[in-house]
Amino acid sequence: MKESGNRPPAMLPAKSLMMMRDLDRTAKFWDIPLTQPPKFMEWIKKYRTTGAMKVLLVLEEQDKDLMLRAAREMWLRLWSRSEKIFEDGDFIEVLKAVGVKNPEEIVAKSKEDKYAKILTENTKKGVDLSAYGAPWINVVTTDGNEHSFFGSDRFHLIAHLLQQPQPLPDKLMSSQKSKL
Repeated sequence: MKESGNRPPAMLPAKSLMMMRDLDRTAKFWDIPLTQPPKFMEWIKKYRTTGAMKVLLVLEEQDKDLMLRAAREMWLRLWSRSEKIFEDGDFIEVLKAVGVKNPEEIVAKSKEDKYAKILTENTKKGVDLSAYGAPWINVVTTDGNEHSFFGSDRFHLIAHLLQQPQPLPDKLMSSQKSKL
């Protein structure tokens, strides 16, 4: 967001209120444990997620499946259990939870300049693709054209582009059919 000139939704009062309403609606719609951490505003003013991203970069080099499990655990900690994911101790807990045998080594490795450079390069690539926040989804189709999407509410558009079934719950699909 910083590199694109955007501001986080929580930093703009109207966006913040809508984001919180949408979180609640999304949790109910998808039937997932999704809640705003009580200290969310305090945390986003005090912490950055760059450390977490560098830990994930280290894991990606070693084992992509493990990286995906760690990313999911970070998401669950923050958005389902209201636990931090910003400091070394948080990373070690996440890594232990997903079965990493040497979590302290992974966290130490993530501090190497190499991972800061990769993160900077990845950020630049995102900005070059016109990304301005997360989630930013860039899909390259078989026709060779790149198509970008912003937001977790665009999965149905991505499925349509890829000519895949709609990734929507049965209750939505049945309610849409009844309106036809």
